[in-house]
Amino acid sequence: MSNLQFQAKNLYHSKVNFQEVLKQAVAGRKFIRAFGYVVRTKTGEETPFFDALSKIGIETRVRDLQEWYGGAKKADWDVGIVIDAIRTAPGVDVVILCSGDGDFIPLVEYLKNMGKKRLIELQKTVVALEARQKALYEKIDFQERGVRRYLTTIQKSYQEPVTEPFHFLDHERLEAPRRKVLGNRVDLGLQELEILRADLFDAHQLEIKIQEEKQQLAYLFQTLKEQESVLELNRQLQVDVLRKKQNEKMTQLKNYRKLKNAEAQVEALIKDFSARVELERSVEMEKGVSQAMIQSPFFKLKGHLCLPVVGGKILSAFGKSYDPLSGLTIFKKGIDVLAAGKEKVKAISVGKIAYSGEMPHYGKVVIIDHGDHFYSLYAHLGRTLKKTNEPVLKGEGIGLTSDSGTPLYFEIRARNVAVNPLQWVLN
Repeated sequence: MSNLQFQAKNLYHSKVNFQEVLKQAVAGRKFIRAFGYVVRTKTGEETPFFDALSKIGIETRVRDLQEWYGGAKKADWDVGIVIDAIRTAPGVDVVILCSGDGDFIPLVEYLKNMGKKRLIELQKTVVALEARQKALYEKIDFQERGVRRYLTTIQKSYQEPVTEPFHFLDHERLEAPRRKVLGNRVDLGLQELEILRADLFDAHQLEIKIQEEKQQLAYLFQTLKEQESVLELNRQLQVDVLRKKQNEKMTQLKNYRKLKNAEAQVEALIKDFSARVELERSVEMEKGVSQAMIQSPFFKLKGHLCLPVVGGKILSAFGKSYDPLSGLTIFKKGIDVLAAGKEKVKAISVGKIAYSGEMPHYGKVVIIDHGDHFYSLYAHLGRTLKKTNEPVLKGEGIGLTSDSGTPLYFEIRARNVAVNPLQWVLN
């Protein structure tokens, strides 16, 4: 904690708002635990600070300041931080490290490798599930053919011609027990089919959850890449503070933070939209959300959507890219599309305007809710043509491109995770 305070004082001439740091770190996720690593001196003047941290939910890890012969003072928490991070990581989805020290980059790499191991485990589970689903489909097909065969035999026994009445009685005495046996087999076959289809549904649901977790892990890896760059900048800043050459790197960090704050604002908006939908559909939603996403009309359009601007030229790809303002490699969550000025920007599919207005870094923005937790975002517009909560049809104009030459920025999100728009549109 003292490192953060030192950095804030020297770089920003200010103090750290630890409550806001905690809020930004959690970012709407489920909060588990927060550790604050602090140093206690002989005077005990830090006690009120420790109490304040505890009140906002940060557990303090306290170490006494060691004084060495010759006047040197030290209280090194590096090993303690590493041990806590490694011990905590297997039981949580995300570990967030707030430090002004670039020495923790190897720790970040180690935690990333833990996630990669999880990805390998998930992939093995998916392969096993696919084999299981194939076997279930084969069993279902076998049972269905058996039931059809029994039903056909029962139907034929009723249709056999009998000319004499006494022959009919003899025929029924023979066929009635046989039909009963076949009927019992039909019932057993239908019961088995019901069990197999339930197993298949469970396997399908599990596969969807695994694919979602894989997508989330891949998303987190990209975020970690960005954070490594920021840690390296902070490490350089510590050196540059002494050399009085920190202005350029300070500008890089400020531009990066502006970009991240703008992205966080979009994510917060979409989380808010999702929360409202969840409240309105609170009955049996948890079990059906993933299945609804896969079966939704919007998902079925994947690979068949049109770009929001007719004849638009794609300038940048989704994923890792260099940000000239911050000088960092970032994870771009959308694509830039170049078009003529004042060109009509069209909705890629039917939906409702979830947001229409201005946002920092994005300029004029329109966000469309396509249902089942799918959203599309259109930013850097010259003008918006729709208002919040208005319905919109596929191909309907929602705005105009900027006449200043700024490309249209376009995203597609599943829940609150950005997905590659190029996998959804026809190029």
